[in-house]
Amino acid sequence: MAESKDIESLFLVGSSIMVIVGPSRRNSSRYVTAMRGWRKGSHIILDRPKVSEGSFMALQEGLRCTLQFIREGMACSFEAEVIDWDNRRFNPCVRFSWPAEVRSASFRRFERVKVNVPCTLLRDGVQSEGSISDVSMGGGSVLVNRAFPSGTMIEMSFILPDGCAVNLVKAVVRSVHDKGANSIMGCEFLTGQEMVENDIAFYIMMTLAAMRGDAQGQSSGLRVLVFEHDTNRSLDIRKAFEKTGFEVFVAVNLVDGMYRLRLSGPAAVLIDQGFADISGVEICRIIKRSPDFSQMPVYVFGGHEPEFAKKVSATGGSQYFPESVGLFAAMARTLSQQCGLAEETNEPA
Repeated sequence: MAESKDIESLFLVGSSIMVIVGPSRRNSSRYVTAMRGWRKGSHIILDRPKVSEGSFMALQEGLRCTLQFIREGMACSFEAEVIDWDNRRFNPCVRFSWPAEVRSASFRRFERVKVNVPCTLLRDGVQSEGSISDVSMGGGSVLVNRAFPSGTMIEMSFILPDGCAVNLVKAVVRSVHDKGANSIMGCEFLTGQEMVENDIAFYIMMTLAAMRGDAQGQSSGLRVLVFEHDTNRSLDIRKAFEKTGFEVFVAVNLVDGMYRLRLSGPAAVLIDQGFADISGVEICRIIKRSPDFSQMPVYVFGGHEPEFAKKVSATGGSQYFPESVGLFAAMARTLSQQCGLAEETNEPA
């Protein structure tokens, strides 16, 4: 994670940067634009993201977005708010607030991670199916029933395990190897597809960081990830869990939460049912549907409706905690007992 004093060193005028608006990687609007300048500690200036020629991405002042970019082997991400937005044609730029922190991790362009997801292949207008076993920024290995000859140009569409859709990425078949009744094609992505490179780079970055356990600034203690947009509640939760030996990470929106889920490698996830972006039950469903997190203990808390417990159970969630006095201390005690961190405590939340 970059300190405030180091953030400026990551920026480069004219470099590409992706603006993401939406509650999740699956359900978001994503546009590539360019950085035009900044005033340290105040704001950064970007080209107004275009939807099409002469038509600009719909933003509004105060809207919180996630911005991502790649810089010298580092995948970098931060959150910022739109400071001003002007639809007049003579104003080509938009200002975002200066980031409080930039999350970053290094990786190699051809570093591969396993994904094992279905994919659709398009060749000369004819569609076929396959599955991608591993992927890098430069390409991937595709298992198919019938391989294309080396040198064949294709378009590939697939959904990464974190829910991000990669559509019609242009690639060329570089190698073909038999594997029983099937074949494995080594496919190379064509360069210049910035959005594809960005999406894959951030999936690889989060996966490798979780695998290596080398996320910057993190301790060796058990971690808990909390989806909570209310500052006061998140502070109370942090106090309750830190007393029982947990390290607490708080996500204020779904994009940030899914990022931190991969990066921090938590022992459990806690979700406020009244979360700002989307209900706690729905976030639980999204997490449990991911093959990478199907075994992750996920708890939903808050609210008073009796049916929440059944809904959480139906999604595969571990437990539902209704709103009550001492709620956060009760949750902390339950998780600490399950993880063997500490004896029970009667301290209030």
